This record gives sequence, C-alpha cells and structure tokens, in this order.
Amino acid sequence: MGSELSSVKRTDRRRDEGRRGLLVAPFVLLACLSVGALFAPEARADGVLAATLEGHGLYRPGSFGGTVIADLGARFGVFSLGGGLGAAALSSDDAERSRAFMPLALSAGVALGETWRVRFRARGGLWAGAVNEGLRAGPFASAGAYLDVPLGPDAWFTVGTDGWLMAGGDTILLFAPGIGLAWNFGGSGL
Repeated sequence: MGSELSSVKRTDRRRDEGRRGLLVAPFVLLACLSVGALFAPEARADGVLAATLEGHGLYRPGSFGGTVIADLGARFGVFSLGGGLGAAALSSDDAERSRAFMPLALSAGVALGETWRVRFRARGGLWAGAVNEGLRAGPFASAGAYLDVPLGPDAWFTVGTDGWLMAGGDTILLFAPGIGLAWNFGGSGL
C-alpha cells in the first residue's frame, strides 16, 4: 500500500510538471517567432537567410528512436542565429521511457571554412509530447558538431552528431548522430 501511494504521488507530480511545461510552450514559441521577425528582414536584404534540415538517430541505453529537425535563421559572417522545430519518437521496452515529442528551440551556431565547413550549433528551448502518463513538456537543449561537404556555392551535405538533454519528469540524455542538408538563400555563400 505504501509503495502504491508513493507511485501515485510520483505520477501526480510528473503530471503537474508536464502541465506547467505545456503552459510555457506558447511563450517559447512567441520568443522564437520574435527573434525570427527581428532578424529575417535584415537577413533577406543581405542575402544571408540560412536553413538546415537534418535527420538524426536517437540513442540512450535501452532506447532507440529518430527525429527530423529544421533550423531557419540569419547568418552574419560565420555566426548564425535562428530557431529550430522538429518531430521525434523514442521507443523502449520500458513504457515509461517511450515518447513521441516535438522540440522547439532557439539556435545559435558558428560555421568555419569557405567550402568545406566545420559547424558547431547549440539549441535551447522546450519539448512537448506524449509519454506513458499523458502529455508532458519540459526544457530541451542540444549541442553538436558537423562537417559540411559542399554540394554547390550555397548548399552543403552535413554529417555530425548532437547531444540532447531533455528534462520534465525524468531527465534524458540522448546521443543523436545525423545527416542532412544546409543552405543559404539568395546566393550569399560564406
């Protein structure tokens, strides 16, 4: 009886944390859109609007999954600032560890090199999605390094890896190797 009561209390606490996270989601979305609105007109005028689209495998001991995530932002020389949105699923034999979720984050990066590039990116924001106990949301952060192989003057094939950290209920650290495409709009090059 005592262990059942503590399990119910843990579930109630996680549900409350998830509800608080869902209340924060509109504010994070508003912040991402505001940053994009501030930089997008200037970026388009200078021809440095940049994007990436990547697919990642997600791994942590006992869990496997995948995600597709896109970043859109402004590039200022070697630096970039923008936002990212994705869709992901993580599966495990333990139902408590399985989830389908969407990360929404601000992103900042550095791309070094003219044709072949080494790119570093960090994201910070929120994830929201479905877990065994219902809907939940919480903080999300990632950091990664990529090698960009040129496909043309403003397009690159990317290969690299991220580390993802998700909180809200239980804290999850994920290894996320991935491939994708990066490109600049407007013929800006680097």
